[in-house]
Amino acid sequence: MIVMYSTLIGAAAGFLASTAYFGGLWWTVQRLSATRRAGWWLLFSFLARFLLFTGCTAFVFAIAPNPVAALLGLLAAFVMVREIAKKKIGTERRISLKVQR
Repeated sequence: MIVMYSTLIGAAAGFLASTAYFGGLWWTVQRLSATRRAGWWLLFSFLARFLLFTGCTAFVFAIAPNPVAALLGLLAAFVMVREIAKKKIGTERRISLKVQR
């Protein structure tokens, strides 16, 4: 029962964190062509998304009775949200970026 509870906690947190992660990535990519400092946008976006996901993982480790099961649930949710995002946005769509110097 504890393993199932921990897995559900990890999956719920993983779903929320990975939705924010991939949503932030999509939002950043949409704005890259309109900005002059694309590299900085990518850097700060990655740092914000990484810190959010890492903080969520640490929080799950702190509250879950079985951290290993929680990690497995979190990673499973991350992969599922990634696959959903790929299907929704599409992998065949290419974005051309104009580099401004």
